[in-house]
Parts: sequence; structure tokens; C-alpha cells
Amino acid sequence: MVQQSPRGAVAPPLPPPTIGVDRRVLTRTDHGGQRWTTAGAVWAPRAPRQAGAPGQAPGPGFGTPGFGPPHPFAPPETTGRAPRRHLGAYVTSGILLLVFACVLAAWIGDTAGNMRADVDLLLDGLVKNEAGRPLLVFTAHEWAFTVALFVVGIAALARRRTARGAALLLAFLLLGVGARQLNGLTRSDYRDVMFATEHGTLIVLTYVFAFLAAATVIILMLVARERDLPPDPATGARRAAGVLLILTGALQGFWYARGLRQFNEAVGPGGGRGAFSEWWHEALNINARGGYGTSAGFTYYHSALVAAFLVVGVLLLLGAPAARGAALALLGIAAYLQLRDLAGIRYDRLADYYRDTGTGWNLTSSFAAAAAMLVAIALIRHAPRPYVPPRYPPSPLP
Repeated sequence: MVQQSPRGAVAPPLPPPTIGVDRRVLTRTDHGGQRWTTAGAVWAPRAPRQAGAPGQAPGPGFGTPGFGPPHPFAPPETTGRAPRRHLGAYVTSGILLLVFACVLAAWIGDTAGNMRADVDLLLDGLVKNEAGRPLLVFTAHEWAFTVALFVVGIAALARRRTARGAALLLAFLLLGVGARQLNGLTRSDYRDVMFATEHGTLIVLTYVFAFLAAATVIILMLVARERDLPPDPATGARRAAGVLLILTGALQGFWYARGLRQFNEAVGPGGGRGAFSEWWHEALNINARGGYGTSAGFTYYHSALVAAFLVVGVLLLLGAPAARGAALALLGIAAYLQLRDLAGIRYDRLADYYRDTGTGWNLTSSFAAAAAMLVAIALIRHAPRPYVPPRYPPSPLP
């Protein structure tokens, strides 16, 4: 293309735009206070901006790298999975949980075989908690605990983030089981009875392994915390679930303490050792009235679950990273136990239950606790959305 000069002469064509080197030193400060200096920058004619195109460069991890330092909170590659740097902690914890689950399942099977338990009656006892028909093979708590160990162990092998909190909860429960058994071994009469039985040595070794495995899982899962990611947002659903867990734990603790006091008054003259003292001896295996065996008993598991409701509820309110996984594992175990209790009620005699004020309020509390557990599960069943860093501001450079 040629251009006409003002006097009508034909001017030579303009040279094409060239790429040159700007020898100036440019210094700018971004919003984070970082100074960026460029000397001898190569410049070229700026291409026209497309209509509707944003004037911001994408951040790191989101397509073509843009201007600015790497963002420290870039989202993980796979949603719901822990980083690969924690693979060893998750796999080791999963293996330990699965191994003890297999050991506990073997003890349950051995006990059922020795007692020649009827399969139909056993399954019926696992589904319904009927008065006068106790579960003869371990407790329902230990059956649920075994299933939870299998589920959480597999989830830990899959490196699921939810497995971290669930593994911590089960490990603390398992640590208490092992500590309770080891505490009983400090008494000479307990040692004499345990080692005189047929499987006494195996029982002791089982709970020694439980204590060591639980301590290992706790250490590994605490170290596997992802400190480079921001904490999960404490949403309204999580706060509501935390409140429900605290109320449920307080309600169950009240009725358990009341029932323990009534039982103790009926067993011992003048109340025996006292309700609190009786619970303390039974939970810690100190001169307990029960027998000696592989089962940790109802008292320990029920007391541990009540305490777990209060602790996990507070952690949900505080927005702890492991609170959601721990709450799901806890609610899964507790919901089964609560629904099993409700399934054993004879609803044709419901009016008779409510004639007694204490029994009626206890039954109403059971229905309320079951509903609260199901609502809490619905509130935290979905993981919070992954963190998306804000886009970088437009560069002031031409």
C-alpha cells in the first residue's frame, strides 16, 4: 500500500513493524509486595484484544502460566484424594486397620463356633435388640467396629481424604481397648486367670498389637495433615451437624448415667461402690464384676462413643480438617446401634411404655437421637468444594 504525500508525490511504502529490544529497566510491585525487574525486555506490537476476552492472565495450574509468583494454594490433581507424598502414611494405616479387623473377625468367628451359636438367632440379634435376648457373641458395638475397620482400611488404601479423620477416630477407640486390656494385666489375679485359659496368651497378644497398631495409625495420620491447603470452610451445614452431635452425646450420656445408677442400686446393697465408681472400674478393667475374655464389653464402647460425640461435635464447629471423616465413621456406628435398639421395641405395647414417665421419655429420646444422627449424616455427606485461588489482577505493563 502506498501513501500520498501532502504535495501529491508518491511516498515509499512504510517498513513492516519490527521486533526490537527495549533497553529500559522496568520495575513494578504486585499486590503481594513482590518486586519484579526486567532489563532488555523484548517487545513487539501488541495484538488487538479480542472482544469479550478478559484482561487477566490465568493463574498457575489453570492453563497457560500467567504473570506472577506460583500460587501456594493450587488445588490438588484429584479431588477427594490425599497428595502422593502421604501415600506411605495412608497405606500403612490402612493395612494396620485391615489386619486388626481380620483378627477381630477371627475372634468373633472362633467364639461363635465354640458356642455353636445358631445363625438365624445370631442374625436376628444383630438386627434387633430385644429385651431378654442378648447378643451372645461379643457385643453389637464390636460387630459394628469390625465393619468400620474394614471400610476405613479400604478407604485409606485408596488414599481418600475422608479416611484420615475416620482412621483417627477408630485408632483412638482401639487405643483405649488395648490400654484397658493392658491395665488389667497389672493385677496378679487378672494375669493368673488370663494365662490359665485356653487362649489367654493369644488374647493378650491381640490387644498388645491393638495398642501398638493404634498408636502407629495416630502418629501417621497426624503427620499426614495437609498444611499447605487452607482449612475446610465451616459451613452452616457443618455447624448444624456439630450441634446435633453434641446434643446427641449429652442426651445419651444422661440416660446412660441414669441407667447405670439404677443398675448399681439393684445389684449392690446400698448402691455398692457407687454409680461412678462402678463405671470407672468397668471401663478401665479394674476389679470389674464381669468375666475375662476377648470382648471389651458394653461399658467401654458405649462410654467411648458418648465421649466421641462430644469431641467430634466440637471439632466440627471449629472446622478441623479431620472432623468430617471422624463424624461419618462415628455416625455410621452409632446409627446402626440406635436403629437396632428401635427395631427391638414391641410397638404393639407402645402405650404401655409411655405409662411409665421415665420409660416414655427414654423412648422419645431414642427416636430423637436416631433422627438427629440421620440428619447429621445428610448434612455432611458431601465434601466441601475445593479451594479455587482468586485470579490475578491485570498487568499494568503494556
